Amino acid sequence: MNAADEAKLLAECSAGPDGRIDPKRVAAACEVACRGGSAARKLAVLRKYERLVQRKARAASVTVESSAELSDAAFERLKKFVESQTGRGDLTFARRVDPSLIGGVRIICGDIIWERSAKLSLESIM
Repeated sequence: MNAADEAKLLAECSAGPDGRIDPKRVAAACEVACRGGSAARKLAVLRKYERLVQRKARAASVTVESSAELSDAAFERLKKFVESQTGRGDLTFARRVDPSLIGGVRIICGDIIWERSAKLSLESIM
């Protein structure tokens, strides 16, 4: 098995039953990656593994930015929107107030951004 395939297999085993990255599984995967083979191969596997796990962790992290503090009900509606759009139930959500949005929200989920803000509307007509 080449280093990329081994790293991919280890990354797939790093998530728990809930789909989230599990620190104990990561430790076990790193131990497996460090068994046998040359130092160069071990390093190649670990570097590829790290990139894959970081990508998975970023994709599971969602930041909801709003121009003012959101109510719990509004935040829950936005969470449901993201979960329905991504088809994932293993997401971790964080809130952040960004007054530069002027009004509305921006949702960042990995490489996907949903934005409905006054700032974006103003920029689009300029």
